[in-house]
Amino acid sequence: MLPVKPATERPFDSVGHSRPDDSSGPQDRYASPRGPTHRAYVLPAGKTALGLPGSGTVAAPGHTPLPHADKSDSWFNRPLPSRLLDTALRILHLSEGTRAEALRHHSVDAVEHERTQRLIREMGCMLDLTGGSGRTPESQAVAEPASVAPGQADTVAREDAAPSLEIYLLSPFRVFANDRAIDEWPNCKGRSIFKYLATHRFQPVPKEVLMEVFWPDSDRDAARNNLNVAIYGLRKALARGDPSYPFVLFRQGCYSFNPALRLWVDAEAFVECVRRAQAADQQGDAGTAMAAYRVAQAVYHSPLLVDDRYEDWLSPQRQGLQDSYLKVLTRLASNDFGREDFEACAASTVKMLEVDNCNEDAHRLLMRCYSRMGHTHLALRQYHFCVDALARELKLIPSQQTVALFQQIRHREPI
Repeated sequence: MLPVKPATERPFDSVGHSRPDDSSGPQDRYASPRGPTHRAYVLPAGKTALGLPGSGTVAAPGHTPLPHADKSDSWFNRPLPSRLLDTALRILHLSEGTRAEALRHHSVDAVEHERTQRLIREMGCMLDLTGGSGRTPESQAVAEPASVAPGQADTVAREDAAPSLEIYLLSPFRVFANDRAIDEWPNCKGRSIFKYLATHRFQPVPKEVLMEVFWPDSDRDAARNNLNVAIYGLRKALARGDPSYPFVLFRQGCYSFNPALRLWVDAEAFVECVRRAQAADQQGDAGTAMAAYRVAQAVYHSPLLVDDRYEDWLSPQRQGLQDSYLKVLTRLASNDFGREDFEACAASTVKMLEVDNCNEDAHRLLMRCYSRMGHTHLALRQYHFCVDALARELKLIPSQQTVALFQQIRHREPI
């Protein structure tokens, strides 16, 4: 592990320092850790809070690897493309039933959903995509010291002992603190503030911003009191993971997650997978790119915080992630069609239409897949689905290209 350079120590705000803006109860004493050096997260210029379309440093949650994973040093020392491909193959193997259901337009049941969630959680440990150091294997090989200096051993041990926090935003909202599910929140506003911090975690959030977002119609004093109550409830909920650890800090008038946490967020893992896949595509490494795209597809289970679809502050990030997801599906479908894996292509295309059922390109591609597989009746039915969706949603008729494809399939002409 790299030596940790001590940061300039700065006292944190606490109740004892007469901060009327943060009277959130006795847990505020946790806002004053002095000792462990914290990693800094900086939001790059021009990026959204989740780092779209670039990446952010994501810490692995520290779970036990999959039961059938090779836990020997040789596996973890393999090149990243090899590990990516190995992980993607495991995901595909476990998802064959889901793919068949997607073709039949069936929903995944609760058991399958929980199975997928467990798999994604374990992926956080297996992949360097979610490694806490944020360094590439090449840079790590050059910079990694042979041993840790004696003076740094305590700092490293304290950081390793920090609790884990896993946040699922691209599926039904779930939080795990030290592997314990946080299912009970004392108040709804505290839960909402937690979500806001999770989607803006690369920079501290001023208390005034939270007051404006969640209590826009309240006067300043009332909004501040409401914020303090919500923060107290938030900390109380997270204390189930570790009662003595400060998960949320308040300093210099801003709230943020404790940067020493071993934090993993599925939305950030998705963004990083897409970034690596696109980089591999640009380098002509199709195998690595496809493996990373398939991991990204597995991580994205639903739109960002789908239960909060009417929250305006979520709209830009939700749309950005959804656009990236559609690009992932388009790239996978195109690759699978070129390999004549029409079943896999159809599965990706169905998911594209679940996001945007007026996507004519996706309708045509699915018609071609069905036709190539010999399911002419399904291809013709898909055309009628397209006609209905365009008329209902956009008051439009299909393009000449779509109509021509329909006529070719109808007359059993090769396509």
